[in-house]
Amino acid sequence: MRDKVWSRFTARFDLDPSVLRREREQARRIALELNGRDPEDAREEPSKDLTFDGELLLDVEVDAEGRVIRSSRTRRVTIMEGGRVLDARETVTTVERRLLPAPE
Repeated sequence: MRDKVWSRFTARFDLDPSVLRREREQARRIALELNGRDPEDAREEPSKDLTFDGELLLDVEVDAEGRVIRSSRTRRVTIMEGGRVLDARETVTTVERRLLPAPE
């Protein structure tokens, strides 16, 4: 049985575009290494007109006693070039707390 939600807290944060750019470069470097290619090829060309946009949404539900019973984290990232979307991703992670019945 799910505990009754007493209160919900929500927060929204903008993600730093320079951090998103570094994450993309690191992921590309790892992929190139796994495929036996030179990881230095992962560096973005400075002439590319790539823009990075992202946000993090946090949602926490608590019960009447102030215990967190559910938390959800949504991360949205969009990479655009010249006004068109190259990549758009949304990752949702949810953790739900359930009390175990008391031992008899």
